[in-house]
Amino acid sequence: MQNNDKILRGRDLFYLKEQVIDLALVEDIEKIKELILHNCTIYNFSNITAATSLKLVAIVDCNITSEDLSCLAKMEKLKTITL
Repeated sequence: MQNNDKILRGRDLFYLKEQVIDLALVEDIEKIKELILHNCTIYNFSNITAATSLKLVAIVDCNITSEDLSCLAKMEKLKTITL
């Protein structure tokens, strides 16, 4: 696991702060249970639906729209959304 104040990646957790991320390029996205993005530039947000184990998503000060967020409604295991 890589650990510093801007990136934390574990088996179940994916945390980014002040980074640029393309969700289409995240390895093993289907295994992530918690996704926390803080002040990030996000590309291909709709690819979040590939995170089939996702239970919690927190998105703070990122460049997403309500249209982007609509894909979260399709995620069966997702229980908590924090914006």
